Amino acid sequence: MQNGVNCFIADTSELTADSINWLLNDEVLARSMGKIVQKRVKEKYDSNTTVRKLERVLQEVISV
Repeated sequence: MQNGVNCFIADTSELTADSINWLLNDEVLARSMGKIVQKRVKEKYDSNTTVRKLERVLQEVISV
């Protein structure tokens, strides 16, 4: 994760509000960050990937 590239890391309510405001007012940043995050979610949570992980877990449980 990279702060300001594919997420905002904010540990106060003020920083959270600033991050949201930044996204609402910077269309280029919002689109860029959205595309990066969308790609990451597809890679990490793709149904084929998820099914393979579940199959491995089930195989481990069955093998015990």
